[in-house]
Amino acid sequence: MQRIPQWKNEITLLESALDNAPGSARMFGNLAARYLENDQQEKAMETLTHALQIDSDQPTALEIKGIILMDAGQLTDAERIFKRIVNADSPSVLLNHQAELYFKLGNYGTALTLFKQVIERTPWIPAYHWNIALTYERLDDCTSAKYHWENLLTLTDISSQNKTDIIEHLAENYKSKDGLCSE
Repeated sequence: MQRIPQWKNEITLLESALDNAPGSARMFGNLAARYLENDQQEKAMETLTHALQIDSDQPTALEIKGIILMDAGQLTDAERIFKRIVNADSPSVLLNHQAELYFKLGNYGTALTLFKQVIERTPWIPAYHWNIALTYERLDDCTSAKYHWENLLTLTDISSQNKTDIIEHLAENYKSKDGLCSE
């Protein structure tokens, strides 16, 4: 069987789709997200800028812009974007990004509230347990943090490297005499 060259991965598929829908802000937003996932930040920024020129309220493009701003340390600008697009019906991944922003701002209580919502909706995503465990540690709630670290070890979608990192973190911070959360 031969595969259509444009369909070899999501990026080429979306680029090909844009040939047929060059005015689709949604398609540009989705392509920007794929570029960011593939560590092509410059292309992501260029593509999301184009999406926002077409539709200044395009949610995926705004989310990607918020992530890029957050990663660049422009937290106030990122917060402005997330406040603009996040609502009660937002997908878990968007709430997680907003919670990450509040974590970076040092607003651990707000981050915790959002991470709880995210885990309630999608408890099988390892990154969400990782994030809430770190947040509980910042709030000095070692019991809750340990619960999430240990729960994270039971999830099937966690890499062996992450499992090793968690086991080392637990040993260093929960079992050693001088650890962050030693008993």
